[in-house]
Amino acid sequence: MNRRNSHQAWQLENLETRQLLSAGVPAIEPLLGVGHAVVAEPMVKTPNIVGTWNAASIEKHSHETSSATVTITSQSRRGVLVGTGIATGGSKTTMKITGSISGNSVTLKADNSTGTVTTITGTLSKNGKTISGTYVNSGGNQGTITITRA
Repeated sequence: MNRRNSHQAWQLENLETRQLLSAGVPAIEPLLGVGHAVVAEPMVKTPNIVGTWNAASIEKHSHETSSATVTITSQSRRGVLVGTGIATGGSKTTMKITGSISGNSVTLKADNSTGTVTTITGTLSKNGKTISGTYVNSGGNQGTITITRA
């Protein structure tokens, strides 16, 4: 092989290597007819949490405990939650529950009959029986909460 053929062989080999390394996303753009490749997100199975749950919370500063019964009455395909609740402690306060679930992440908003709004952010356990997290309400109280399937 002469010097010119050797140089061409090196260029060809170098070009093939570069094409192999960059053959991912740019190679499919012309097939899609778009400027950017579409990358599918992995499907995350969202558990169904419709049902009755018992909630127990501990306020961060006063360590006061409270409890409630929460009933999730519907869950849409997109994870939108709707339900009702009732505080089971000293005063029986009713609540309108809204929220969402995505994978094992749960967010609930409890709007009670006295005007207090409580936002709960939690994680559903792997067995689907417990939501553990934190809460904060419009009165400035915050703490931890555990919600267990009844």
